Amino acid sequence: MSKEAAENILELAWIVPLICLVSAGVLTTLGRKLKEPWGGVVGVGAVGVAFLVTVVVFAALLSLPADQRVFEHVLFEWIPAGGFRIEAGFLVDPLSILWMLLVTGVGFVIHVYSLGYIAGDERYTTFFGQMNLFVASMLILVLGNNFLVLFVGWELVGACSYLLIGFWFKKIENSSAGNKAFFANRVGDFGFLVGLMLIFATVGSLDFDTVFGAAYASLGGGAGVPIALGTATAICLLLLVGVTGKSAQVPLYVWLADAMAGPTPVSALIHAATMVTAGVYLISRAHPLFALSEVSRAIVTFVGIGTAFYAATIALGQYRVKRVLAYSTISQLGYMIAAVGIGGAGYAAGVFHVISHGFFKALLFLGAGSLMHAMHGEEDMRRLGGLRKVMPWTAGLFLVGGLSISGIIPFSGFWSKDAILGALYESPESWGKIAWGIGLAAAFLTALYMFRTYFLTFTGDRSWGDEAHPHESPWVMVIPMLVLAVGTTLWGLADLPGSQWLHGFLEPTFGVFGGEAERWTGEVVLLLTAGLLVGVLGVATAYAVWSRATRERRISFGERIPAGAGMFWRKAYDVDAALEYGVRRPGWELTGVLATVDEDAIDRTVMGIGGGAKRAGRQLARLQNGSVRVYASVFLGGVVLIAAYVIVRGGAGL
Repeated sequence: MSKEAAENILELAWIVPLICLVSAGVLTTLGRKLKEPWGGVVGVGAVGVAFLVTVVVFAALLSLPADQRVFEHVLFEWIPAGGFRIEAGFLVDPLSILWMLLVTGVGFVIHVYSLGYIAGDERYTTFFGQMNLFVASMLILVLGNNFLVLFVGWELVGACSYLLIGFWFKKIENSSAGNKAFFANRVGDFGFLVGLMLIFATVGSLDFDTVFGAAYASLGGGAGVPIALGTATAICLLLLVGVTGKSAQVPLYVWLADAMAGPTPVSALIHAATMVTAGVYLISRAHPLFALSEVSRAIVTFVGIGTAFYAATIALGQYRVKRVLAYSTISQLGYMIAAVGIGGAGYAAGVFHVISHGFFKALLFLGAGSLMHAMHGEEDMRRLGGLRKVMPWTAGLFLVGGLSISGIIPFSGFWSKDAILGALYESPESWGKIAWGIGLAAAFLTALYMFRTYFLTFTGDRSWGDEAHPHESPWVMVIPMLVLAVGTTLWGLADLPGSQWLHGFLEPTFGVFGGEAERWTGEVVLLLTAGLLVGVLGVATAYAVWSRATRERRISFGERIPAGAGMFWRKAYDVDAALEYGVRRPGWELTGVLATVDEDAIDRTVMGIGGGAKRAGRQLARLQNGSVRVYASVFLGGVVLIAAYVIVRGGAGL
């Protein structure tokens, strides 16, 4: 393909989010008229077409020489205000196209699955409209050619998560979960917004080229206004605040587990293909800024790897399948954040794991949805068991996802997780090996909690009563899981040591910051073996403890320790209770005090001044009664007062 033909195709990239935006508008506007199944057909068809266009754009980008795989197109001038100008446009490069493929590809599979899952819902068409808006918002985020366009997409995915988490809003717990996600993300977004203000105050622009040019100038290469080290650190840490909100890292991770209140396809879309990966994308895109500050990179790395370990311990104590998967997502996101934080080979490893996670986590969530569909919403492992016999497809495909996330060869999770651990271990930073040790411990816990979930759900004695009639899900739900299982099996081939196609493909984006491609060496083999052994040990431990759980002994690992500690563990260390008593209630009481001050002091003062003026006006209005004699008397009185004043002043001057 010629360069001119490729660029003509790349100009079509803006159509991808537009397709989803238009379909979202149609489905939302005609929600009551476009009945089932046509609402689903339009919603699924739009994302399917968007995926096909993305594949064509990817092929065009791939046809260009590696050093020319960066294409920017300005659509229009958005904000012209003196020296502040923002152009709305899109940027297609290896980083953004991979995210586009993830969002539209995995998103399409989840949409197809939703045709069976959401069938019969009274808001069927509205559901697909909001899902399409979610996909469009994420595409705007990853295609934005400057920080402000990226921020628009960033805010839109937050709004969509609020709508979809609280989709079944008639239940108070669902609407509360949507509110919790909204508020947690507002805290993070405030930090992100202040970071953008600091970038503009320092560089005078929000365009990627200008900002990153200043970062390169600070490193001694390229033109631009250098950014001081302290300023760069402040910017990166403010961006990290936004990342902790959107990608559910400590301390703003608390919303993601409650997000399970939404329909399961929503959970799959949020956790696998859209919103929560936005933070990884932001750090990857802004990597020249993070390269300026070792302090910020160390903090990012330990926030990520600490979250990975911490969330894995919580997942081990959960009973509900979707909550296990929610904390699993928080943990896996921690790996990705740690990877892009350490830099070097970690950039490609982090992106590798983003897509790997997109496959296996979507598979696991859709498997959980299939389970709930068969069990009429039941997902508590204490009331499941033995389902492998009646749901063989769901059990087998859930097992594939479980093996992948546990880092068992040959599935993609093994290669991508160990690529991250390898990047941590081989990093020149002194703290890299500490992070590697924590990551290895988290990998063991991952395999342990994942197969605890599998064994308690699908093996052993059944714990569901005769009133339940579990059955395999329809093919419209099974086939999407099969597609994802194939993806999580084959995706690992994209970045094997020795070839590392993905690493080379991303080189135009990360350049000198991306590190060298990994080769087969004795050290690499030892690191891969260590990662595999840790995963196998976790699976074997889970098998020994939970594979033959009887109905009477179907208990969590947490119940084998003292009751108080076990309850504390299973309640995710009571962080929600701490927030309730330490933040929400004091905030509510402070609001009450401020409301009282507003009503009793400010309002009464304002109303008193207004009332006094009104009463004075009434008294003065009596003088305006139309009587000539009254006016003459007032006039005469005034003349007398003026004359008296003049006489007195004159006498005083003598």
